This record gives sequence, structure tokens and C-alpha cells, in this order.
Amino acid sequence: MYNDTLPFYRQLPNCCGLSTFLMMINPDKNITFKVFLENLYTQLEFLNKQSITEYKYSIAINYLLLKSIGNNLIKNFIRKKDQELVEYYMPIIDFEIADDQFSKDNLVRRRLFSRHLFSMKKNEDLKILCYLFGGEYYNQEQEIADSTRSLYFSCMDYENEALYEKKRKLIEDHFEIRSEVRQPCMALNVGYHWVTVAAINNNTLLIHDPLSPHLRSIKLYDLSESTRLYLFSYNKNEAFIHSNQLWNFLIEEIQMERQIL
Repeated sequence: MYNDTLPFYRQLPNCCGLSTFLMMINPDKNITFKVFLENLYTQLEFLNKQSITEYKYSIAINYLLLKSIGNNLIKNFIRKKDQELVEYYMPIIDFEIADDQFSKDNLVRRRLFSRHLFSMKKNEDLKILCYLFGGEYYNQEQEIADSTRSLYFSCMDYENEALYEKKRKLIEDHFEIRSEVRQPCMALNVGYHWVTVAAINNNTLLIHDPLSPHLRSIKLYDLSESTRLYLFSYNKNEAFIHSNQLWNFLIEEIQMERQIL
């Protein structure tokens, strides 16, 4: 099944992860997501002014990622979804940011925002955003486990038809199981570049790449063992971004950030 409603979103430099996530949640179709992103960007324009729609959306979700690091209701929400992200990943990002003032008050300044915006996003960042937009991540058990708990094809899979077929069907089934509220989506990380998987057609993945407006295809047999597939779904009716409590928190924070320009 091919999801022909997925949009193509261009990326800012090094922002393929943000564009990939936006293509997965498809704000062109999910109007409540679109309204939230546009309203949030309007409040944040002073941090990084953009004229292209998808770039505005990237500014909005990058801000959410930064705010999630602080001791606030966003982190508390993520902790309920995935405690490992809070306990092990967020301290690493805080350390990498290396901004003592941000660590103290969690207020976003222009220079810090731009530095974080143009940093390569990790799978944990996509998971955080997915949870905020009513999403779920599906851990995959592999022969050799890694911290991503994602899906990959090994040499063993390519040599064993039964193992290969099991994983191929897993991808196929993921896209087939959809409803009015549950929308499956998938991200592919290949060579430190994120793309959105629109569908699987027999042994071929159809992808939207934020570097190209043309639908591309990748054969499963051509995926290296270092390539990772991340299986998500989202339910727009359960999105935390629609919480009045969250919106009020964001507006209060942004008002303080405007004062420290």
C-alpha cells in the first residue's frame, strides 16, 4: 500500500531528521497539527525567521526538542512514555549543548537555537517528537540487539529466505494496519541521512527524501546492515501538543525568552 498523501518537505541544512518527521505526521492532511505548528512558529519567529512553510514547521518542532530537556511538563510527559529517553538520552544532549545558562533556566536564546537546529537529529529525537504528537514507537527484537531497537537486514537475513521474508512481511503488515485514528509511518536512516518510507512494494521501499522532490525507491536487498528502519504510528486525537496546559507553558516560556534577546 502506497500512502500518496504524504507531502514532500525540503530540509534546512542538516535538518533531514526534522523534515522526515514532518512528512511522517503529514500536517498537510492533519489540520490540527498544521494549526499548532503555524501558531507556534508565529510565536517563535524572533528566534529564526523563515518564509518557507516546512522550514517554519522545522523551527517549531526543533523548539519542542530543546524545551524537552528542561525539568518541566514536557519531560514529565516523555518520562511516562519512555523513561530511558529521559534518564539516558536527555542528559547527553544537555552535555552536548554545553550551555550553562540554558541548563539553569531552560530558556532558549537565538545562538543556542540555531546551533541545535543545524545539528544532526538522532533516532531519540524522532521518538520524542513522535510521543508529543500522539505517536508510538515499535521496538524490534533483532539477532544482535542495539540501543535503537530498530529493524535492519543482516547478511544472515539475505542468505535465509525465511528470515528475510519475516522482516519484509513485518514492514508490509505495519503499513496495512491502519484505521481512522491509527496512522502507521516509518523513517529510514541511511548513511546519516533521514528519509520517510511511504510504502513497501514487494521487495522495494518507496521513500520521500527531503533532498529531492521525486519519489525514490530502494531495494531491500540493497540495504546495508548499518541501515536502520524505525516503525512508528500516531493518533492525532491523543497528541500532547493539543494540551492547553502545554500551550500555556510554551507561551509563558516564549514571553520570557523574548525578554532576553
